[in-house]
Amino acid sequence: MYVEHEVEGKVERPEALERLSELVSFEEVKSDPQLERLSKLGFKSVVKKAGRLVRMKTAYSDYLFVTPSHINDFNEKLKKETLREDKRAFHYKKLVFIPLEKYEAIPDVNSLNALEVAQKRGIFDSFGVVKIEWKEEIKDPIIFGRIDGCEDYFFISQWDDDVKVEELIFGK
Repeated sequence: MYVEHEVEGKVERPEALERLSELVSFEEVKSDPQLERLSKLGFKSVVKKAGRLVRMKTAYSDYLFVTPSHINDFNEKLKKETLREDKRAFHYKKLVFIPLEKYEAIPDVNSLNALEVAQKRGIFDSFGVVKIEWKEEIKDPIIFGRIDGCEDYFFISQWDDDVKVEELIFGK
């Protein structure tokens, strides 16, 4: 992600150039008159794709970016560094993505300014905040079977003392 106050100057990254080259195959549909003609003729999907690709080219050129692979690698490293285990669960830190409308803190002024600029540019479909939070992963002590179209869970087996099927059924 590009944040003007934290990153000065343009940062060249080989993966950005690689991703941009993937978009070149759609270059023939780049002029506004051609897109307007395609739109009038009913090629809505082509026009939508072209618009998305133009926005992607701009984003890859103007902003730093993080790939799913970067996130997975970071989360794996973070989990290894922070993993704690007790009888019923694993506890570790993880990156979480929070849509702006659900984020409950106020960012600093520089981040608000950068967000306003990005919103005005109209490149992105959505925005979110990424932060690190503690996660709790309950150990899997029960196996259930499911049938498509049926909302019930069918008990197959259980292990450990975390939760028992009897507690779910009878509230014991």
